[in-house]
Amino acid sequence: MVERLENKVAILFGAGSVGPGWGNGKATAVLFARNGAHVACVDVNREAAQETVDIIQGEGGAATAFACDVTNSDAIKTVVDEVVGQHSRIDVLHNNVGYATMGGPIELDEAAWRRTLDLIVTSCFITCKHVLPHMLQRRSGAIVNVSSVAAIRYTGYPYIAYYAAKGGGEQFHHGLGPAVREGWDSRECSDARPDEHAADLPADLRSIQRRRGNGESARRGLSDGTHGNRLGHRQGRAVPGVR
Repeated sequence: MVERLENKVAILFGAGSVGPGWGNGKATAVLFARNGAHVACVDVNREAAQETVDIIQGEGGAATAFACDVTNSDAIKTVVDEVVGQHSRIDVLHNNVGYATMGGPIELDEAAWRRTLDLIVTSCFITCKHVLPHMLQRRSGAIVNVSSVAAIRYTGYPYIAYYAAKGGGEQFHHGLGPAVREGWDSRECSDARPDEHAADLPADLRSIQRRRGNGESARRGLSDGTHGNRLGHRQGRAVPGVR
């Protein structure tokens, strides 16, 4: 595979898998590493993050595991500072954390509602808060916020908080570009649908994408609905992304 992220540093929140096999975050982290990036694999479960790191290192790639609660601003800042301290920069921020609690507005309790929004929307706000200053200082970087078709329509599942969170995440992303656009060549990427970019993937990851169908997955390669916001140089040269 062409090494499109050669010598880049990517920090991926939600890099572990909640169960056996491939998850969105694990697959994305491995794909980044195969493209030449050093991947900071962050997950609330350190063992899950380490499993992803072991796969990457087993293929000869570079990765480091971190444990972090994405709703904890101080914890995120600590991880970001450590990654920048080790590598002097962060080139790619990838927000993959997702959480779906079943229930409608009557049966879902308020704590579960808030937890879902915090994990999906607030986490993106906090990671951007701590990563963006480093990207702005270098005038270089790429941000990927994983979305879902649940952000734009009913999918058949009774998870009202998930619909609200994914919709809110998309609007956060739409506002993110203008917030940092001054002096930048900022380009907004459109939705990707199932199999749109399947030819870009190695065979094992293509099969993952097809099995997932219209579920949530990672932008440009594993995605059906994630929007990536590219922040490039003033001259218009964008940092290589995940496509």
